[in-house]
Amino acid sequence: MLANIDKFFIMSLQEEGYEIDFKKFKEIYTKSRQHPECKARAREKRELNELMFSSVTKEEHEKNKKRN
Repeated sequence: MLANIDKFFIMSLQEEGYEIDFKKFKEIYTKSRQHPECKARAREKRELNELMFSSVTKEEHEKNKKRN
């Protein structure tokens, strides 16, 4: 995550003239997580974590990935 969003950050944005509240910010963030590139990056991170915590070698993982 790029930033830690809290009420003080939202208040600062509002003071700078941005018309946004936490609900709207959350809505925008949630929508951004649905972007295909974001989903692909999350999938890659998940696969890497699974690989790191398994006994499967990288070569085996690549073979299995190609099969699916």
